[in-house]
Amino acid sequence: MSFKEIQELLELAKRLYESFKRYNIKNIQSYLKELAEYNSELYEDEKGEVSWLRSVTGFLEPKDKYLFILFSANNRNLKVIKKHYRSNVKKCIRAVEKIIKRLAEVKDHIALIKEIVNTEIAPLLKQWGFRRKGNTFFKPGRIYSKYLRVDPSRTNTFVNAEFVLDFWVFDEKNKKTVTITKPSEFDRIGTLLPKRKKEEPYNFNPYSDIPKEKAKIQEDLEAILKYFDRFN
Repeated sequence: MSFKEIQELLELAKRLYESFKRYNIKNIQSYLKELAEYNSELYEDEKGEVSWLRSVTGFLEPKDKYLFILFSANNRNLKVIKKHYRSNVKKCIRAVEKIIKRLAEVKDHIALIKEIVNTEIAPLLKQWGFRRKGNTFFKPGRIYSKYLRVDPSRTNTFVNAEFVLDFWVFDEKNKKTVTITKPSEFDRIGTLLPKRKKEEPYNFNPYSDIPKEKAKIQEDLEAILKYFDRFN
């Protein structure tokens, strides 16, 4: 499922809302039918996904059920609208508003990570003299060159997205990578800050404390840059 589908669903809900405001019965029937069918299709997809995940893992985290709960709530509101669209317009408008509100709250967390990289990580590293190529930042040096890479998970979705920071130093004289972890091509924050788990990612989903995650990224970047200072 893609974030685009959520946006398409939201657009249909907005059109249904406007149709109720004008009480254009023909448009109400058309958009209601289209919205109900689309939401039902997405609901069934998520129902299957949730069932599969439960059978594999034996449990579900709130983020795993987020879309299923969303589409279930939409289905309930759509039933209200179908029942009352001719007799109780105000009730139907309230139901459509609930659908719009829920859909508008859905965030694209893959896009959020890109925003964090572009507006928070990149500017800080630029101040420290790093150049950028894609998600890799590097500071070339005559003796030591320093590298930091934003490494997103391959399983990222718009609902649940995460990344880690890989970093390493390259010894230009001896032509070899210098890392704390042996053998390894790079280090992660757990090697510098014992309170962190080595593979612990920065996670963004509907239940994440985003300011807390951003503060953790800032703290970790400062620790990495302090480590890089040893190689001058």
